[in-house]
Amino acid sequence: MDGDRLGLETRRLLERADRAIEESMRLRALNAEVRRQLRRARDQMEQQLAESFANTGP
Repeated sequence: MDGDRLGLETRRLLERADRAIEESMRLRALNAEVRRQLRRARDQMEQQLAESFANTGP
């Protein structure tokens, strides 16, 4: 009986660990996408700023 309970608890813990790993992977992918978008936005802002300075030159 105790072995069954221990096996069930072990299975629950493994399932919980699997969900945690999946969530971690999902968050890492989301983080990478946000970083790509921020990098793209920063590059666009830098380009616009450079163009603005170029247009206001003597």
